[in-house]
Amino acid sequence: MNNGPTIMTIVDKDNAADIAIASDAVVYTKAFPLNMVEYFSIVLTAVSDGAVKLKVELQQSHKLPETEGSADDTYVVMENGQNIVDALADEAQHIYTLKPICLPYGRLKITGLGAPSANDASTVLNAQLGMRG
Repeated sequence: MNNGPTIMTIVDKDNAADIAIASDAVVYTKAFPLNMVEYFSIVLTAVSDGAVKLKVELQQSHKLPETEGSADDTYVVMENGQNIVDALADEAQHIYTLKPICLPYGRLKITGLGAPSANDASTVLNAQLGMRG
């Protein structure tokens, strides 16, 4: 019986681990299964030629999206998934612990905070989930 954590790299619809976010874009990651787990955390690392300012939220749904990587009304940001980070402002690795989840599928909604000194077009985010049940 394996009690170690499960690590999942979140990728976009083209299976790239680095998800590109321009200055004011909204990007949805590929959907991933959410298991009922005791511990749930996310590791975010952003890299950019310029500034890095991103808002990251966890969306949840009872089904997989019909169109991968696009807006879908069945995916909602629950209260416990709001503002995983509200302004990721550097290129360091950040670890966030999330409250228990309640729906079987999730994805990240990543919004570039398009201020004058916000993200360069080359900004990318690498995200991993750590789950331990």
